Amino acid sequence: RRETNFVATPENPFPERVFNLVPGDSTDIANGTPCYNLNVYFSGTNDDALFEYDAETGLYYKSQYGAPQIDLNVQEANAALLAENPDAEVTSEQLAVENVFVLYTTICGHGDTTVDVYFEQGGEGYYISEGRMCHVTWTKPSPNDRIRVYNDAGEEVEVNRGVSYVCIVDTDYFGMSSYSETDDGEMYALGIDREQA
Repeated sequence: RRETNFVATPENPFPERVFNLVPGDSTDIANGTPCYNLNVYFSGTNDDALFEYDAETGLYYKSQYGAPQIDLNVQEANAALLAENPDAEVTSEQLAVENVFVLYTTICGHGDTTVDVYFEQGGEGYYISEGRMCHVTWTKPSPNDRIRVYNDAGEEVEVNRGVSYVCIVDTDYFGMSSYSETDDGEMYALGIDREQA
């Protein structure tokens, strides 16, 4: 169970949802472009965040630096188990999610490992789920506001219930991520019209 700072009150018994969740079959996704493989380009040193769709499970499996990315909770449990028993068998569950968001905004580096991310500017991006994607715009006016994601008609996007992976990408890298429309198909630049490329 994840930690939260939310405190229930009689007037507000549940935390505000991060997204406009629907039980499944998001109309935004149903009308979207096929998207089986997605490679998110974060930077010159982090250019291969790969999400591969498995139609059987309905999940996107994440790899990083050419290998499956293992869920941190599983890694921590494995480390604790091995500390107690070095011969113990451990599991390796690849990180898998129902939803992926690629949201672009201004990011400014400081020359070290820290950056400023200008969430209050909002921006555009993509919502990916069930082997499809749709173009979105998003807003987050202040640090205490949730991210709101809108379709091209200006309506809040219907997001399928499940685990979401949110990629915040510098607008300088717009068009450098790529996707395929089939599980083994050609990769195309995300956000770039193929007719004009």
